[in-house]
Amino acid sequence: MSRIYTWLVNFLSGNSIRYYNGFAVFRRWQVMRFSVEATGFGFQAELLTRLIAEGASYKELILPATDQPGSKALRLRNFVSVAHSLFRIAARRLSRSW
Repeated sequence: MSRIYTWLVNFLSGNSIRYYNGFAVFRRWQVMRFSVEATGFGFQAELLTRLIAEGASYKELILPATDQPGSKALRLRNFVSVAHSLFRIAARRLSRSW
C-alpha cells in the first residue's frame, strides 16, 4: 500500500521521493507559511511537495523500518483524506504548468 501511495504522489507531483510518511524535519518558518488542510496521512506529502516545488532542498536518509501492529491506516476516513491530498497535489502541479 505504501509503495502505491508513494508512486502516486511522485507521479502527481513530478518528484522522485522514496517515502513521504517517514520522519521529517522542517524549519518552523517553512511549516508556518502554509495552510495544509489535510487531517490524515496526506498532510506530510502535501507539505513536502509544496516545499520542493518552491525550491526547498531535502536530503533522504535510509533508516530501518518497523511494522506497527494495529495500524488504523486502512479506514474510510483516511482514504478520503488521502484522496483529497492527492487531488490538491495534482491541482497544484497542473496550475504551475499553465
